[in-house]
Amino acid sequence: DLPHQVGRIKPGEKAKIDIVRNGKRKTLNVEIGVLPDSDGAELAMNSGDPQEHASKRLGVVVAELSGRQRKAVGDGVIVKEVKRGPAAFSGLVNGDIITNIAGDAVTSVDEFERIAKDLPANRSVPMRIVRRGSAMFIPLRINE
Repeated sequence: DLPHQVGRIKPGEKAKIDIVRNGKRKTLNVEIGVLPDSDGAELAMNSGDPQEHASKRLGVVVAELSGRQRKAVGDGVIVKEVKRGPAAFSGLVNGDIITNIAGDAVTSVDEFERIAKDLPANRSVPMRIVRRGSAMFIPLRINE
């Protein structure tokens, strides 16, 4: 549940999160943040697959993962270019690997296109990405 909750909150906003640690319930006050831009991590380099898709709705160009990338992270698509739009506002950067959007697994460029087309407007949804080998959720909101 936590990743979906975090995905609905904009970076910079504060939230209270209830956790259970060592059998005891605690409430944490947190501020949602965005990690710094990718520094060109090795995993994100050289996808090796020419199939790309430009999503005008999200403002991003994605491509299929290489065999090496797929072996490391499973299914997903790699971000080749971030343009002005929802993807940039969410903090997505070149080299990020998108594995899930709004609870739907991103298994290919075609699946990414289908999911992006069906996303609700004016509502934040969680997007799971892998950046420099670390998985995280970021909020994605399409304002139409």
